[in-house]
Amino acid sequence: MTNSNLLIDGRVALGAFDFDGNILAPETTTYVIDRETGEEVGIPAHTLDQSPELMQTKYRWKDDIIDSLIHFRDYHTDTKHLWPDQFKADIEEALRSNAYAPSLMKLKEVFLVPARLFAIITARGHWPDNIARIMWIVNEQLLSAWEKEEQYKNILSLYQSYTGKNENLTRDQALRFYFEEIVSYYPVSNPHIAKYLSLDETLSSSEKKVKAMEHYTIDVQKRIITKLWLGVYPLAIGFSDDSVRNTLAMIEHYEQLRTNRAISDDTTVHIYFTGKQSEIQKLEKPWRSLEQSEDMIIVRI
Repeated sequence: MTNSNLLIDGRVALGAFDFDGNILAPETTTYVIDRETGEEVGIPAHTLDQSPELMQTKYRWKDDIIDSLIHFRDYHTDTKHLWPDQFKADIEEALRSNAYAPSLMKLKEVFLVPARLFAIITARGHWPDNIARIMWIVNEQLLSAWEKEEQYKNILSLYQSYTGKNENLTRDQALRFYFEEIVSYYPVSNPHIAKYLSLDETLSSSEKKVKAMEHYTIDVQKRIITKLWLGVYPLAIGFSDDSVRNTLAMIEHYEQLRTNRAISDDTTVHIYFTGKQSEIQKLEKPWRSLEQSEDMIIVRI
């Protein structure tokens, strides 16, 4: 049974979202060394993500980079670490302070409420089930009562199409199905996820994200789209990130796929850059179609 709610303009919507600085801007602390004083400094990671030059001019990583990024994984021996609840604490504080990032509303309106297919592709190193918990928390905080009811109906329809079962799930069961079975999570700095995806440790985060996007596109087509009899439809692929390096890597990847005719002509690809708008010159090429809006740059490939 075809679930047409997953379509946008006759294409299956496949979205992929970076988390920090793109969905939310949590004050997750990164511990770095001040090059001038030699002292440890704690600064928000998304600040470094949007201004990577700071790591060449003002700061350096600790001798073991994991000690700089302790809050970007679910466990560490440092007494400042709250283990799996560290991420939860950071996100709940971000929600309380309305630390919203440019792609949050698009995620809510285009994907969460209609219960469409999407992935979180992040450089964080948490376990996927912890990220699923975070997305559930974000969902409950963000959606209105009406939107929650609409989402519930859409998930039930998706569940029936996906399983062939006409079960009357509770809302908790429906959300569990959606966030655990349908949505995908790629924390590319998680050592186990890196093993499962054969991500070489020498790869940059940008390269790892490209490989995660490749895996997601293939996996979701095999695991979900084929099962829902949606394979006859082209794709509407979207990727959003606030790092210009990650954005450029994804743009170049899809430009190469276009050149090699590895994706169909009727498949659309939109890359959304949500970082500093002053970085637009790094994205500009004579053949690229760029659209600049209030809080993001859209590249059509």
